[in-house]
Amino acid sequence: MPRAARTAFALLLAAGPAAAQTGEPRYVTPGWFGLGVGVSTVGLFVELDAAQIWEPNAIRARITLHDSQELDVAREPVTVEEYALLYGYARRYRRNWGAAWLGLSLVEGSRNDVPFRTVGIPLEAQVVSRDIPFGVTVLANLNRARPFAAVGVMFPLGRR
Repeated sequence: MPRAARTAFALLLAAGPAAAQTGEPRYVTPGWFGLGVGVSTVGLFVELDAAQIWEPNAIRARITLHDSQELDVAREPVTVEEYALLYGYARRYRRNWGAAWLGLSLVEGSRNDVPFRTVGIPLEAQVVSRDIPFGVTVLANLNRARPFAAVGVMFPLGRR
């Protein structure tokens, strides 16, 4: 994992609780980590994330790994790694909540064994149940080298 990605995760965990204490939030989560899996325009993907919500604000750091070779239908072998830091808007509805995020990311990978590295704009929308550890996520990354979109399920670990 690049040093910038490790630093982003550390800043997220340190800044979230401090930011939650500065205003009058309606709902604050203690933060959580999550694991997600799904299908993207590249192939299959796995996501690891950390998030903090102090309604209506939300911050999130995510790492996604995409691989076209697992589906065995790609015309060209593509792997993509994304390291993103996002800021967004979250709302509770009964025992569930939804959020939308926008941020900045480092995207690297290879296409036909030719490596690439670029900066991207990550987007994400998510709905999570507070009763059971389950959520649905739709994400995308706009970048010059290999833009992608994905849909998947995520399993948050920690209080939501």
